[in-house]
Amino acid sequence: MYEDEHLNARDTYVQLDHPVVGRQPVVGLPWHLE
Repeated sequence: MYEDEHLNARDTYVQLDHPVVGRQPVVGLPWHLE
């Protein structure tokens, strides 16, 4: 799912820096405000 073009275009996943496991993709907010 991390490779899906539609989800990536909508910034569904963001990279989170975790102190133990390093950078991990996590699901971002389901809405975007302008």
